[in-house]
Amino acid sequence: VSTPPIFFNRYTINVSSDMPRPSIRRSVSSSTKKLDSVETNDVDSQNSKLRRRSARSSKKMENVPTLSAAFVDRHSSNKDLISRLKTVVDALAKEDVDANRPDYPGLAGLAAIFVEERYLAHKDKDVRLYTVMACMECFELYAPEPPWNDAEILRIFQQTIRQLANLAVCTSPSQRNFPNYFRLLEQLAAVKIGVVLVELTRTLDSETSPSIMNLGSQHNGPTSEDALEILVELIRTILLSVHIDHPSDVSSHASAAISACIEEFDGTVPIPILDEILACVNAGSVIYVTNPKFVEATAALSSKGKKLTDKTNSDIKNKSNEKEYAKNNNLPPMQIHQTNQSYMIAASVIRRTEDRISTPIASLLNGILNGEPSIIDQTNISSSDVSSSVPNSSSSGIILHGSLTPSNHSNSNLPASTADVWTIIYELHRISPMILTTVIGTVSNSLQSPSVQKRMRVTKLLGKLFYSPHANIASSFKACFKDWTKRSNDCDGNIRKCVVKCLVAIISKKSSDRVLCMESSDVLAKIVRSDPLLDVRLAGVHEICNLVHGGMMNANKNQNSTSEEENDEVLISDDLLHAVGNRVSSKNKIERKDAVTGLAQIYYRRYLYEKLIGIQKGGDDCDINLIISVMKEACNLGAKSPVSSKAIQKRDEKNKKNMLEGSATTRFIAKKRYTFIPKLIFESACFTDSVDSEMRNRLIQIVDDVLLGSGTASNPQSQDGNEASLTLTSRAVGLAIILSSLEGDDDVGDSKKIGLSPNKMTTNSFKWMCSLFTQKAKLQRALSTYILERKKVEKCIKGSEEAHIADAVAFEKLENVAALSAPLQSSMTSSPAELSNVLRVVHAAKDKHIFKLLGTISTANHTPAERYRTFDELPKRSKCLGLSAYTW
Repeated sequence: VSTPPIFFNRYTINVSSDMPRPSIRRSVSSSTKKLDSVETNDVDSQNSKLRRRSARSSKKMENVPTLSAAFVDRHSSNKDLISRLKTVVDALAKEDVDANRPDYPGLAGLAAIFVEERYLAHKDKDVRLYTVMACMECFELYAPEPPWNDAEILRIFQQTIRQLANLAVCTSPSQRNFPNYFRLLEQLAAVKIGVVLVELTRTLDSETSPSIMNLGSQHNGPTSEDALEILVELIRTILLSVHIDHPSDVSSHASAAISACIEEFDGTVPIPILDEILACVNAGSVIYVTNPKFVEATAALSSKGKKLTDKTNSDIKNKSNEKEYAKNNNLPPMQIHQTNQSYMIAASVIRRTEDRISTPIASLLNGILNGEPSIIDQTNISSSDVSSSVPNSSSSGIILHGSLTPSNHSNSNLPASTADVWTIIYELHRISPMILTTVIGTVSNSLQSPSVQKRMRVTKLLGKLFYSPHANIASSFKACFKDWTKRSNDCDGNIRKCVVKCLVAIISKKSSDRVLCMESSDVLAKIVRSDPLLDVRLAGVHEICNLVHGGMMNANKNQNSTSEEENDEVLISDDLLHAVGNRVSSKNKIERKDAVTGLAQIYYRRYLYEKLIGIQKGGDDCDINLIISVMKEACNLGAKSPVSSKAIQKRDEKNKKNMLEGSATTRFIAKKRYTFIPKLIFESACFTDSVDSEMRNRLIQIVDDVLLGSGTASNPQSQDGNEASLTLTSRAVGLAIILSSLEGDDDVGDSKKIGLSPNKMTTNSFKWMCSLFTQKAKLQRALSTYILERKKVEKCIKGSEEAHIADAVAFEKLENVAALSAPLQSSMTSSPAELSNVLRVVHAAKDKHIFKLLGTISTANHTPAERYRTFDELPKRSKCLGLSAYTW
């Protein structure tokens, strides 16, 4: 202890100048020592008192129970407060704690301080978290009567919601506060604490009640609307906080916590709560999220100096440019699919509370569809179709699933305004079809709406519901299905086109319901035959041909059937194929060309190739017995007697009945349904070059590339029968089968009338086939002659009289080729002078390889690979000749 300066001043004043200095020093030193000893004794006395006082305090604290307000209040710092709150939470969680026992006299006071602002709204987040956890434990201890008033309970739940929201960014059990957030959710699920809010919505007075309206601004207490608002916020937070990376227990607890609240309602569930659940349902089971690998890759590019400009960022936000941008920069896709966990929880809640929630949901949807003001004012669900305005809506087939595009977390933002009643109805049929028992009829009533937009929405929705594999709505609501099929006569062409697509989807995906498929086929056939709009008829032709040719195989994979062939006759009726065949005689060039092309592809894929598959595997040296067996089966060789027309009619009726009943004996007959196609193909040769040259060109292409399977000669070495061209033996047997199908049972009567044998080829289709092949053979010989004459010109001396004569002869042969070929396109002048100019340009071409390519296909024994190479290189080399010559 230092000596105060005043003591030194006193001694300095009393000392005379003549006194020896050592004595002065001694006196000062002696005085200082005395003073030091006195002050040291005082300090020791004070420290001793402090130690005794601290010992008494610690001894007194040992007597303070943990479950008391004093234990928490006597904290010395925030860290100490957090430690004490942890201790309190652990003590409250023990099973032997009972609020009604006298062993815990301070429990009521402890619960009272938890709702004070200094703890519930503390600046430290951990203090707030453990305070809420302690309140949840008190809810459990004091159940069913909480130890707080209504306003305090609402404040506790407000803070609970804030703490639960942190669960969205705390997804791993290894994170610091994950066990605490999980404990909160677990208590809401197991103890059903949310039921307290449900009870408050019933017991508190409403803002519109006379008692509160009389008080006016003097009323400061909570209302039932306040309790409902907090309950809605709690449910929304639980739904949106669960992430796909969370453990499975988090999802199960979330579903249980929400279900407990809904089951507590008597009869009617408030519309705001239904809105929150249905908004998650509207988002769909799969959503788009930002790909973390894309973020890492773009960050790596930026670090290398390749910064993304604003224009580039705007481009890659467009779906059409995203793949191209990613491909050019070797980047992963910008967005990826992810399971929407909010949808899964909402679906689980609906299934668990189906008995309680189905009627309120149905009433809500019916009210929105009917435009009831009392419901429209309370709900955020729109009656307009907003799926087109929501980005990244997913689809399967023509199913349009509503979806959202949050940033990283799939559930981060879910605006209520994006929910629409049409998407919700479709998603609900996948979750719980029973809810839609009364809704389907309400939707069907809008089929007669004067608004084209509304009729389109209703037609699209019902069509998706009818062909959905998740429910049998078409069979359960037959009256609605019949009303829906009447939209095939709608005045709007887009609606009729939508009906066509949905009917094809029904035939494809609901093949187990044979009656439904037959009804759909009849309606579809009627549309294809007689719809006044070309686009609608073309849509029907394309959809049917795609279904039979390729799509049917994919549809059959999910059906419980013994074989793929057995499903074929169920899916497609004869009437539907004949409806497509009817369009071959259409007045529109595009329609008849597309119809004949589609039927030819169907005939090869579904009939001819399946007959030839054994011969194709055997190669050119296939066993002759196998060839004879195939021809006997396919060509009806050895038939005892011709069949009369009446017998044919009875047979067709029986086949239709067997198909309707799903008889297994119809398999062979189902394959016979395709045998009428070659007749239509060759009968379409009646359109001459002067009438429709494109049709005749397409017909020749069909015969060469489709019917005899050489259209895939680009890969002649392929071992897959669907890709490789047919062998020569297969093509020969295939041609024999085609020729046999040109006879036809319906021509037997006419053959008898004119006195010819039924086996004679006297049908129109056979005659046109002969005419077509004859013309093609003549053209091939004429081309071969021109190539030979042209070679003679090359052997002559250039400029000699012999060369001029040979050149004139060669040009004359080229004119013969032109006479047998298709004329110039209608857009060009087809006068003799114009044609002559085109021929002179071709004849004078300097590229000699053009004529070598033509010479390759001028012989009848060229291979499919040579033909493919010629038709691949010839257009490239002839571009230099000009447009007219190139086109010819």
